[in-house]
Order: sequence, then structure tokens, then C-alpha cells
Amino acid sequence: GLEVPDNVQELDVYLSGARLGLGGDSAAAGTLPVLSLERARAVCEGRADFVDLEPLGEALAQGAVVVVAAERGDLSLKTAQCHLAKSLSGWLQEEQVDGDGRPFGVCKDTDPVSRRRFTKAQVEGIHRAAGS
Repeated sequence: GLEVPDNVQELDVYLSGARLGLGGDSAAAGTLPVLSLERARAVCEGRADFVDLEPLGEALAQGAVVVVAAERGDLSLKTAQCHLAKSLSGWLQEEQVDGDGRPFGVCKDTDPVSRRRFTKAQVEGIHRAAGS
């Protein structure tokens, strides 16, 4: 398989979804903190997924798991990017390429919008949440 790089933490990553519950003790949540559905809906309102353009507020209402990634330490979540867990997980499974377009055995490790890097534990948590 592809190597998952380990990076310095640039982002705080949260999960939200009806099946994760509020305790955050579900196996799907793993080590990532869980945002309440109410908070996640407020942050995701008016936003669409970067892959299938599904409105994220509706996706949450239908039981999808959403990833909220904000700049490290931003408790207001003003810098947050929001993605469907399944879309972000798929993106993070793709292989990185160098400047000449050649793959080099390392999977993607950045937020597709902010381009900030995820840590290895965050990447693994996102895959777990997506069930992939």
C-alpha cells in the first residue's frame, strides 16, 4: 500500500454524524473529537461537498458523516473546511505525484481546499469514519 506521511499538526479535525453519537465513544470516531450535530450543521450551512457537490447540511440531516477541518487552535471554526467523510477519505487514498506528474508511493495528505496537511492519525481517523 501507499505510505501515509506523518506531518506536524496544522489542523484540528472533527467528525459529526448521527451514527457517531455525542459521546464520541463510537469506534468510527476513533481518536477524532466529535462535534454536535447542531454545531456541525451551523458550520456546514450553505456549503457543498468538494466531490459530489452535495449540500452538507442536508447530508448531515440524512445521516452522513462529515469531517470539519479548521486551522489548529481555531475554536470558532471560522477557518473550517467541511467535507463528506467518504469523499475526503477517497481523496486521501489517491497517490501524490511530483512536479513531473510521476507518482511516488505516498498518499495525499492535504485538505483539498485549504491545502493544509493532516497528521497520519487524522488521516487514519478520517478513513475509519468513512468506513474505508
